[in-house]
Amino acid sequence: MQDELYSMFVPLIGVIAVILAAYWAVNWFSRKYKNAWGGRYVKVLERTMLAQDKSLVLIEVGGKVYLLGVGGQHIEKIDCFEPEGFTPPCEPDAKHDFDNIFTSLLKKMPPVGDKLEKSEKSREQEGL
Repeated sequence: MQDELYSMFVPLIGVIAVILAAYWAVNWFSRKYKNAWGGRYVKVLERTMLAQDKSLVLIEVGGKVYLLGVGGQHIEKIDCFEPEGFTPPCEPDAKHDFDNIFTSLLKKMPPVGDKLEKSEKSREQEGL
C-alpha cells in the first residue's frame, strides 16, 4: 500500500517542483534582463503598425521625442519634438467610452416605431 502511494505522489511532487522552478526562473530572468531589452536611455513611447512590415514609432532619447518611420529594410527619422510641447496621451475616462457614447446617441434618436407609423400614414394618405 505504501509503495503504491509512494509511486503515485513522488512523480506528482516532481511535476509541481518543475513548474515552480520554471516560474521562479522566468521571474528571475525577467528582472535581471529587463534593462537589456528596454534600454536605459531609449524609451519607446508608442508604436503604430501601418502595414505588415511598416510602422511609425515614437521614441524618447536624450530629452527629445523622435517620430521614426520603420520599414522592412530601413529606419527614417520623420520629425523631432521637444518634450515640453509633446503631451502624453490621456487616460480614457468613463464618460468617453464606447458604451456611454453609443447609449447617448441612441437616446437622441426618435423611436423606430414613430418612423414606421409616420411612413404608414403617409402611404395611406398618398393612396387616398
